[in-house]
Amino acid sequence: MIVHRISEKDGEIRRINLMITKQGENTHYSYVKRLTALLFNQTKHGGAKHFCERCLHAYTTRDLLERHKPECKGLLKSPTRTEMPKVGQNKMAFTSHYKQMKVPYVVYADFECVLRKMYTCKPSNKQSFTVKTEKHEPCGFSYLVTRSDGQTFGPFKYREEDAVFVFLTWLQNHEKEMREDMANKRHLVMTREDWQKHRNATECHICNKSLVRDLYCDSMAVYDPDSGKYCGQSHRRCFHQAAKNKYVPCDRRKPKDEIDRWNPNNQETCLFSADPLLVPNFKDSVRDHDHMTGRYRGAAHNECNFKLKLSPKTAPIQVLFHNLKGYDGHLLMQAMTRVQGEIKCIPTNTENTSHFHLGI
Repeated sequence: MIVHRISEKDGEIRRINLMITKQGENTHYSYVKRLTALLFNQTKHGGAKHFCERCLHAYTTRDLLERHKPECKGLLKSPTRTEMPKVGQNKMAFTSHYKQMKVPYVVYADFECVLRKMYTCKPSNKQSFTVKTEKHEPCGFSYLVTRSDGQTFGPFKYREEDAVFVFLTWLQNHEKEMREDMANKRHLVMTREDWQKHRNATECHICNKSLVRDLYCDSMAVYDPDSGKYCGQSHRRCFHQAAKNKYVPCDRRKPKDEIDRWNPNNQETCLFSADPLLVPNFKDSVRDHDHMTGRYRGAAHNECNFKLKLSPKTAPIQVLFHNLKGYDGHLLMQAMTRVQGEIKCIPTNTENTSHFHLGI
């Protein structure tokens, strides 16, 4: 059955469905009393069916059909549902601030190949053929490691056989050294100019919002440094003054009981000063610094600062090639099966790949 014409008028009006049949030059119109009976075999569903008279799409329930009618635009047109955002949720802003961080390490690499002659049998002239005369064989490589602060290591060079496998092996060994260096976080080093900038800062350098909050809950969990038991909530400044920076690591903290889990959301005053945890016109400002170099980056919200954490185990280490997709990628894929680690890739077609991921 082929749909000849569907009315473009609003679907709420009464409709008369006609079926046209042609035999030679004769044309005849028949009245369709039940559209469901006419179109029932269009789908494999054996239960009740409800058809839209504008697009002839079948629905299993009457409710689904009624929800579809306001959105239906007619045959061969996609239905459109218009939903306006709610007040307070009608503004979009960039929130993935961690993607603005510099990658800790970047590796720039390149392969060199020689052309080896290939000797094959003479093909038949009775059919089309392709003759392979030379083979690209990797004979060496060189790569340079660059850290986020501009310091370089290398270049590391190799000129022997099995160059691609040796490259991946060397790179995995250097990866361990890079991750050990990332785990060795440098302490903050501030100059007099840095202190002046921090005191005068009015906006978070990460999200570009005001550091002064109208009403802010200045609260942090306090644990006993000897037993590791949860004690309550306090202001950050009060904790550093009273506890003398005796921070309890996560592995020494005892699990919270039912009362401890209730306490953070209901405690109203500081554990040390007994002042309210909700502070008006509070300047939520911490000193953000680069863990690779120890340099001060700017004043930031405490929450924004936590989002820029550098994880030594999962931080990506980028390896860049010139023309990876068209040349070097083919060499790497042949040797990746010989090294340990999960392989992920982003292919552009059945032959070329623009991105590789090798690791845990």
